[in-house]
Amino acid sequence: MRARHAGVCIFFLLTCLMAQATPQHYAGRPIVEVLQELRAAGITILYSEDLLPRSLTVKAEPHAIAGEALLAEILKPYDLQPNKVADNVYAIAAAPRESHPSPPRIEPLEQVIVTTSRYAVAGRDAMAPDVLTQSTIHTSPSLAEETLRSVQRLPGMAGNGFSARASIRGGEPSETLVLLDGLPLEEPFHLKNFLTPVSVLDSRMVQSMDVYAGAFPVNYGGRMSAVIDAHSHVPVSGSAYELGVSTFHVQGLFEQTFADDRAYWLVAARRSNLELIRHFIESDYGEPEYIDAFAKVGYKPDDATDVALHVLSSHDSIFAKASASQEEARADYRNNYVWGTLDRELSHSLSLAMTVSYTDIENERAGSVDDPLRVQGSVDDERAFQIAGLTGRLTHGDAGQVQQVGMEARYVRGDYDYGSVAQTFATPLFAASGPTERSANVRPHGWEYALYANAKVALGERWVGELGLRWDDETYTPDATELAPRVSVRYDVTPATQARVSWGRFYQAQDISELQVQDNITRFFPAERADHTVASIEHKWSASQLRVELYHKTYDHLRPRFENLFDPIVLLPELRADRVEVAPSSARVAGLDLLYAVHSSGPWSGSLSYSWSQALDHINGSDVPRSWDQRHAVNALLMGSWRRYDVSIADTFHTGWPTTAVTAEPGANGLTYIIGRRNGARVNTFNSLDVRVARHSEFAGGHLEFFAEVTNLLNRKNLCCTDYRTTLSNDLLDPHAIYWLGAVPSVGVLWRR
Repeated sequence: MRARHAGVCIFFLLTCLMAQATPQHYAGRPIVEVLQELRAAGITILYSEDLLPRSLTVKAEPHAIAGEALLAEILKPYDLQPNKVADNVYAIAAAPRESHPSPPRIEPLEQVIVTTSRYAVAGRDAMAPDVLTQSTIHTSPSLAEETLRSVQRLPGMAGNGFSARASIRGGEPSETLVLLDGLPLEEPFHLKNFLTPVSVLDSRMVQSMDVYAGAFPVNYGGRMSAVIDAHSHVPVSGSAYELGVSTFHVQGLFEQTFADDRAYWLVAARRSNLELIRHFIESDYGEPEYIDAFAKVGYKPDDATDVALHVLSSHDSIFAKASASQEEARADYRNNYVWGTLDRELSHSLSLAMTVSYTDIENERAGSVDDPLRVQGSVDDERAFQIAGLTGRLTHGDAGQVQQVGMEARYVRGDYDYGSVAQTFATPLFAASGPTERSANVRPHGWEYALYANAKVALGERWVGELGLRWDDETYTPDATELAPRVSVRYDVTPATQARVSWGRFYQAQDISELQVQDNITRFFPAERADHTVASIEHKWSASQLRVELYHKTYDHLRPRFENLFDPIVLLPELRADRVEVAPSSARVAGLDLLYAVHSSGPWSGSLSYSWSQALDHINGSDVPRSWDQRHAVNALLMGSWRRYDVSIADTFHTGWPTTAVTAEPGANGLTYIIGRRNGARVNTFNSLDVRVARHSEFAGGHLEFFAEVTNLLNRKNLCCTDYRTTLSNDLLDPHAIYWLGAVPSVGVLWRR
């Protein structure tokens, strides 16, 4: 088995290395898009958006096909030129009008990335992908065309192949901050109590995503492991329309500019198109329905000001039934976000960014279980949350230094109305208990505040340093004040090789929506804390790059969490006898990420990554693997284009996650079942080979794309867990293996005009 995985990875790597360049078509395309491809090929390009706005397009098909010659040819019609400032580094400036050359214009230091663990994952019209090409989100295999599954192919991610949520570098999935156009999304996933298979980020409206796997800057707060910062598409000129139908969704996108391209509007919406969860494992779920819509209106009254109004709305409704456990549940979720943004250049070196927002969330969940051999009970859970926020950030910078100060203020209010009753019966594993009744009517409210300051300074020709400090406070939690320093240093070993070291402290207070009333906890805990240390070195060749990164995290002040020992995917987990409290005094995570990526202007591009990691909780003097701990992981992605066809192949492999074993020992009265140490065993290795093929057709009415995709092409049985049922005599266990998704085919068509 290991030889097979090694062979697949070596094949992907060799194919990427042998990719040959073929001519591209550039006429009519936005120049910034072409610059992105040149950046992906290993050329660093510095420019100002004022000097090179997105509205500029390539006027004629250039004769040059690559490098500085191509860059110079597409810039010449606009009286611009590339000035070489280092090997493979160019600064775009106005062409000199006099006979003597002008000095190259160097962009402000804010363009220089100092932080470790940052990946720019490109979507449509992506500006600066650092690892994956700009078409990765749309063209790579992705169950249900899910945007965040592209993130899961980066090193350091731990996913199960079904959920859109992932653990990033050993942290809980809830430790990741997800933003859209600057607004933190409180609940960024559909069907949140049903394994969250899809996020609310429609891949057709996402322009780019910046992913910080650790040690992120001080302008991000509230979460202590990672950041996914998504940016929506911005219309450039004219109008465009998209309609799509696939196995999973019906979707549409409409955009238009007006007022001499100074204003625009964009609307994107999609609706679930299939009983998605019915394919999952062996349960006979009913049909889940979800819908999301995003709208944005933007206006640029002058060259120094951008204003925009955003609306994001989602609605989920599901009836789920698992006949094997005689369990059913109904849920209805509504999430609405409205926010306005202002970006203003106050002077050549000073800018202001502000956001005003309002969030409204309503969640309802009810269900029952009637398993006379194990448990009987019911749940009725209603929650509502309102959040009003204001943020502001001032940035001052020049070619040698950048300073930034910011503030955040949010008024938050919650409404919990929860009730449950459960009666568990004696089984070979658990004693009888109950009936246990729980009820909670809680109305928390309060303020969240944050202040931060950051300075980025050039320390010489090769050194850049970044120092930041963040202060957070929440009035509804105990001991709420948190002070978090962060520092990063970058050293340019050569123009093509960069070394970075980062250290930072990160706090995570309980969100107003995270009160654990389902587990009989009605108070908020103090903020959790994590310290990150990250060191990386990266080298770029003309069409590829290699990154090696080491990281170490320590956790303190952790609040208890609750898990189910054997079956984590039941509909009503809080009613089960195997529900346990996990209360570590601390935790630590260490790991190594290796990434090799090929960005070819020819038909092939791809990436290959390997991760080693260890995520341990410290509980009662012992180290216990976290439930998502995976020691080894390999991700391979290969994408190719021939004429009208796009083909992408992805393989995800990781060692099995921890599980709790059950053993049987003979005794005088028959078998005795013994529950082993929690997370003391592991399930088998996980592997999923995913394939996507698309065909493009041009005609007078626009562009058609037909695609077919298969997730887990080899229909591999990836073990999730074991459900320990009992026989009718109730004296023997009847274990049933539960597997993640088998082979899932999907097809679709997308029309664009």
